[in-house]
Amino acid sequence: MPATDAGIPGLNLGTAETSGMPAFYVNGNGGFNFGYSLAINQCNCPLAETENHFQWVTNWTKIVSNHTIGWGADLRRAQQQRIPSDSHRSGEITFDPSTTGSFEADLAGQNTGQTTGAGMASLLLGVPDAFSRYFTGSGLHPGLRQTRLFFYAQDTWRATPRLTLSHGLRYENYLPQNAASPGGAGSFDPATGEVLIAGVGSVSKSMNVTAYTTGFIPRLGVAYQIQPKTALRAGYGSSFTPAGLGAVFGQAPDYDPPIILPQQLNADTSYDSVYDLYTGPPVPTLHTVAATGRYPLPDNISVYYFFDPPNRYRVPLTEFWNAAIQHQITPSMSIEAAYVGNVGRHIYVNANLNQAVPGPGDFNSRERFYQLFGLSQGLYSICNCDNSNYHALQMKWGGTSGARTRLHRGLLLLEGARRYRTGRRCG
Repeated sequence: MPATDAGIPGLNLGTAETSGMPAFYVNGNGGFNFGYSLAINQCNCPLAETENHFQWVTNWTKIVSNHTIGWGADLRRAQQQRIPSDSHRSGEITFDPSTTGSFEADLAGQNTGQTTGAGMASLLLGVPDAFSRYFTGSGLHPGLRQTRLFFYAQDTWRATPRLTLSHGLRYENYLPQNAASPGGAGSFDPATGEVLIAGVGSVSKSMNVTAYTTGFIPRLGVAYQIQPKTALRAGYGSSFTPAGLGAVFGQAPDYDPPIILPQQLNADTSYDSVYDLYTGPPVPTLHTVAATGRYPLPDNISVYYFFDPPNRYRVPLTEFWNAAIQHQITPSMSIEAAYVGNVGRHIYVNANLNQAVPGPGDFNSRERFYQLFGLSQGLYSICNCDNSNYHALQMKWGGTSGARTRLHRGLLLLEGARRYRTGRRCG
């Protein structure tokens, strides 16, 4: 019990998972870190994780006259259980220079962003600026399940000797993730400030998240021989994707109460301390599972939840298209020009909707959910609300010594691209 042996209470709580060395972050000039955490010595411990994926796939092809018809299905079942220590269970303590100082002003009286304090002084005085750690709820069996459905049909039609058309339709559905057993996952209701306990009372196993059922996406393609040595090709397609961790599955509901209690203490102002290091931090209350499936979220316990739109997730989507013209100059040489583009929609974003907005006064007075429910911790929305765009002009010239290896010595002359990313804040 290294913290207890050093006379620092409230960190090593007499259990195996809280018996380790805490993490200390000393910021500012001459700052340093020591202890154990994900950021220090790369220790996410203890960590228990199990992940299984089951997949059933079938594809069929039938040739009818000048049509090649294909269809198929892909059914998947995902299972996950993850009990992490992203914030070390014996505590992660941050000491900032501003806690022991005041901000310096320039000759005009404006804040320069500099402080007269020191992170080392904050450590010696025992006045941390921030504190976090994970607790695990008791008597529950965490785990998530998700079914994913994919179906498609397509037709490649040789309309004329010079024209080939391809068209098809694909349906994808990432059903809402469910708790493996009642109480095995949790979420947050931003309208009431309550924890939602999966599969208990009026709360469904999907934590009242509604299904996304409009996942129909087309595929189109055309190839046309303009002249014996010149061909035009173009296509369009779209596809959904589970994207980043927590976008549609995992590492959100199983990081919430009542499974995980991510304690997070933040100072009211840049000059305040969250607690006295030599007195010890408050210990979160482990709530029993309410018969209604709901209870008020305690202050200083962070949660993740689907927000935009409320109680529904949007599946990340990419759309892609291209158009190219190719001309054969000699039997062993060709030139090609192509436009290639794609866009990303509903890209994974995990945003703290309880972040204090800029302005005067302490942080709490500028936090959205503190005004509503007295909550000062981070409340993280899985909004999937970012966007991206990519456009490129590609030109190729190539030649070989033989038709069988026509592209073996291809040379890329020019590729110009413009890529940009846009997004919006959730809420």
